Amino acid sequence: MLRGLPILVAIVLALIACAGIPRPRGRVFTLLGVGLLAALIVETFGMWGLVVRPEVPNMYAYNLYMAVELVVLLLLLHAHKPAWGRWYLAAGGLVVVVAARELTTYDPVRQLLTPAVLVDAILMTLLLVALLWDMAQRSTVPLQRMPRFWLFMGLLVYFGGLVPIIGLTPYLVDLDPHLAARIYVIMPILATVRYLLAAVAALLERQRRRTAHPYDG
Repeated sequence: MLRGLPILVAIVLALIACAGIPRPRGRVFTLLGVGLLAALIVETFGMWGLVVRPEVPNMYAYNLYMAVELVVLLLLLHAHKPAWGRWYLAAGGLVVVVAARELTTYDPVRQLLTPAVLVDAILMTLLLVALLWDMAQRSTVPLQRMPRFWLFMGLLVYFGGLVPIIGLTPYLVDLDPHLAARIYVIMPILATVRYLLAAVAALLERQRRRTAHPYDG
């Protein structure tokens, strides 16, 4: 339970920072707010389930959240770089195909659709690396001054970190269950970093709007 508290705090901080951005916030930060709200709901539900009804399976909520997150993030990336629309569509389609296949062997109420999560993390990592590289090539100002740089870096840290954890854990469970359990502890840390960097991005965007910096956030 305590491992989830930093994530909830980071999500709330990011939501507060997003709410402080003057309207209209633009599609990127509007979608960020939607994603943060969905994350807050599922994390709160997960903690509530652990405390109040620990015996009742709730993995379905996280599987549903993965689908919502996938749609929101792909729309967010499209809002930032519409020209790459076909790549976002291909990535989303591949994750859906893998998830649909795993529904034949996994119980989505009791089990996380791990292969779909892994494919999602790999594709998001590749897209985010490409977007950050594109930003670095096109930017005329230091990247650290660009709100979206911090937003995408947070996502990259999260999804990039998930790849080895999700990919190796099934094998480590057989070899060393204790090591596998310790590695899984990294996931809440990655999520916390992700949402804290989203808060940084939102704060920078608010500052950019108020000071009217002439660069693309």
